[in-house]
Amino acid sequence: MASLIYSTGESKGLFEWPEYIVFGSVLACSVGIGIFFGCFGTKNSTNAEYLLGNKRMHPVPVAFSLLCSFVSSITLLGHPVEIYLFGTQLMMLLVCYIPLTLSLIYIYVPIYFNLQITSVFEYLELRFSSVSRYFLSFVHTLYAIFYMALVVYGPALALSHVTGLSHHVLVAIMFIVCIFYSSIGGIKAVLWTDSLQAVVMFVSMTVVVILGFSNVGGFSVVWERAKASGRINFFNFDPDPRVRHTFWTAIIGGYFTWLPMYVNQAQVQRYISLPSMKAVKIALLINFVGLCIIMGLCHLAGLVIYATYHKCDPLKNGDIMAIDQLLPKFVMDTLSNQPGLPGLFVAGITCAGLSTVSSVVNSLAANIVEDYVKKIQCNLSESKLAIISKTISVVTGLMGFGFVFVAERMGSIFSVAITILGILGGPTFGIFISGMFFPWANSWGATCGMLTTFVFMALLGFGSRYNAAYIPKQFLALDISGCQPKNSPLIPETSTPVSIYLETVTEYISPIDWKNKEYGGWITFFSISDLWYPAIGCVMTVFFGLLFSLIFTYVFKKKSKRMESRLFIPLILKIWIRICPNQIEKLVIFDNNDQILGTNKKLKRTNRVNIIITNILNEKETME
Repeated sequence: MASLIYSTGESKGLFEWPEYIVFGSVLACSVGIGIFFGCFGTKNSTNAEYLLGNKRMHPVPVAFSLLCSFVSSITLLGHPVEIYLFGTQLMMLLVCYIPLTLSLIYIYVPIYFNLQITSVFEYLELRFSSVSRYFLSFVHTLYAIFYMALVVYGPALALSHVTGLSHHVLVAIMFIVCIFYSSIGGIKAVLWTDSLQAVVMFVSMTVVVILGFSNVGGFSVVWERAKASGRINFFNFDPDPRVRHTFWTAIIGGYFTWLPMYVNQAQVQRYISLPSMKAVKIALLINFVGLCIIMGLCHLAGLVIYATYHKCDPLKNGDIMAIDQLLPKFVMDTLSNQPGLPGLFVAGITCAGLSTVSSVVNSLAANIVEDYVKKIQCNLSESKLAIISKTISVVTGLMGFGFVFVAERMGSIFSVAITILGILGGPTFGIFISGMFFPWANSWGATCGMLTTFVFMALLGFGSRYNAAYIPKQFLALDISGCQPKNSPLIPETSTPVSIYLETVTEYISPIDWKNKEYGGWITFFSISDLWYPAIGCVMTVFFGLLFSLIFTYVFKKKSKRMESRLFIPLILKIWIRICPNQIEKLVIFDNNDQILGTNKKLKRTNRVNIIITNILNEKETME
């Protein structure tokens, strides 16, 4: 398996001392930031400082950290490939960032910020039950550890192609660096290294795109070559869910893909580290601008790579063994004569992986301490909790390193990441939406709805990967007419391909042909674009959660206890008050601030009675 990580074609050169200086400097700066925050000043002596920076962080480093945390090496390596193979339709993904940012600012983030909870899963206990909290906390921990492996395997793949070093050694180096600075420096080190790494990512991708355009002959040449191959398409309104990229998958599927990533444990932890909601809004707006720029650069990189290889595709020609090696090969073919620039590119890819791993490691420490340690030992001091958090950071980082050996056998990292995110991310976010949007969603119903969706999404996700050889390949034409003759394609016959695209790479079926071909029922079902997975998982969880809630309420007579108004989205709650005030009266208890109630005098009077009754019951429980 180790031999598959190297390009089988000619390489124009490996790393020389300028590349090692650039790459090593980035790693050294990351370590230095960790040492500064871990060994000087207050030294993260309390758990609140280690995990939240005492809630006094500046919005600029938080914005860069929000950006870097999930714009990972998977994104930098995967999105150019998607444009290269399937065309520009995915660029419409940039449009979905507008409703994404607005909904974060005005709908989702205010709830978490007002509750001031360190673990995002604490909301589930407040809204539903401790069972849903601990179950999803455990699932999130496993997923996060595996996700770390994916995002480190990406830059290791890139590094092995351009340096000739073993990817196992490179993975070990990156994990050691990341675990070191994130474990001793805490959230402050993570945020400031993320800021440094964001700058490196921006600069490296900008250099790659600009020099790539220059080498090809300019933007007009890139555009014409892409247009001639049918790759320029922004408005494909085909409603068929099997089509990999359409206007709908980019806007709707993209929204539901990114939204769970911006309200997960790592990101909520960053929102809470800010001193005010105003600072949160500033950070999200900066993040929006940065997200559009970095994703735009990734998409442009895909176009310029196609323009470079439009007559000699490296994959069909056997120059690379995995589609994820396409961008690293392009860099070495076009930038290897520029001292230091290949090192800058590799540093950018590495930074994308490091920032994600450090964010995940820090968030897992917060997750495990809040959800488990404090429940088992509730009287631990802040200093002891800080030591435990640091230990958890090290242990989870080492576990992530172990999972790398699983990740390298799972094919295209972009496809794998989207599939797993769809299986877990959609249903997980769906139960939060059920709780925030619908007051009549109860614990039994929401949990059953989520578990039902987990089973369905696992069937869809794993079924699609198991039947990958039979699912129609939709990539556009790949030409090798301009390649130099070779004796044979350099794809080992006895090995398992490391990319889903390799299985039928020598057979080209146009988008029109595959749609006119008949497939079996299961294959048609498994052919649903994986960009729809998060949306399907989220919508199904909400639907079945509400359905089961009604069944448990009216069939099994399970009574739902009243919930505090702060657990619901204010705007949505106001709408429900107007539509069904009598039902809301039975389900929600408002605090002394009656702004949400508006002018509904009946609910105001009823709410005062509810508050009195609740206080009496609480006093009675205290006395007992």
